[in-house]
Amino acid sequence: MALLKEGETLAMVKSHGAYTVDGNAICCNEEQGSEEEGKVRRLLTLPLTGEKNACEVLVVGINPSTAKPGRSDRTTSMLARVFYTLGYDTLNVINLYFNRDPKANGVDFASKADFNDYKDLFEKADAVVCAWGLDLKFPAKNSEALDVLAQYEDKLWCIERNGKFPVHPRRWCYGDNCTFRKFPITKWREENLER
Repeated sequence: MALLKEGETLAMVKSHGAYTVDGNAICCNEEQGSEEEGKVRRLLTLPLTGEKNACEVLVVGINPSTAKPGRSDRTTSMLARVFYTLGYDTLNVINLYFNRDPKANGVDFASKADFNDYKDLFEKADAVVCAWGLDLKFPAKNSEALDVLAQYEDKLWCIERNGKFPVHPRRWCYGDNCTFRKFPITKWREENLER
């Protein structure tokens, strides 16, 4: 079973070739087939190695962008490459907000996710990676999600880049300056959101 290691860098992904996500994305919305489906995404599941349920990672982002069944986007491709290389066979992606928009400035704060609905994913995940980026307004406006995340602090991770975390996958790079670290959400929240 592959596990994240404190201080491991993304430089290790360079030497392992590319994993192509296209054709493997499975989008699981509660309202599949409805008009709502194009505007929201509740969960994105990507099988990475084809083995069932051996090792799962759950990534928490800001809001869904353009990834959908049969088509990846830059964020999802980065996540898939990294976690495929690390040996995970399932990647699940949920977000602080449901509304689909390729730009973070289009986030509808009224569409915040209720992470209590995903407790089964948190329980099954071998690692939970917080990847919503450095802008504090997104987690601040969904403090209920942070409450749920705090219950799983022992399995929370993020990417640190040049001393800042949690970095959004669009800012990850395959170098030594992007490292995995445990994400101390309780301390981070006190220092950043409860001033």
